[in-house]
Amino acid sequence: MKILYIGLICFLSSCAIQVTPKMDYLGANYTPTKEIDVYVDERSIDHQYKIIGKGYPHLNIFTQSIEKLQETAVEKAKKIGANAILIKDYYTPSMGAQANSFYRTDSLGKGTITTGSTTITNDGSMGFIVLFLKYTYQ
Repeated sequence: MKILYIGLICFLSSCAIQVTPKMDYLGANYTPTKEIDVYVDERSIDHQYKIIGKGYPHLNIFTQSIEKLQETAVEKAKKIGANAILIKDYYTPSMGAQANSFYRTDSLGKGTITTGSTTITNDGSMGFIVLFLKYTYQ
């Protein structure tokens, strides 16, 4: 019985652990940096910069925390020598809507009554892309 409880505790505790998201990187590498500025809007960047790379995070049910995404991006930026990251979100709508209809007909006395409902959904996908920035000083 103890083994069953220990196994159950291990299983439940593993469900609560958040895994660090993985990120594919495409771009250049420079001398590592220690301080990284984080932006979510390009209009907030008050330095001249160039984009040295792009990060494509892989989020799943275990890495739903966007804070973990930011931590992963900052660590990657330090390794590749970026000065800042710009995290952009995007939404891609689906190619079409899906309609589901349900109708029911009942007899009521000498007549009938029909009731129904239609639900229309337009599911899309949301994601993030991380731009790695290098300041250009003049």
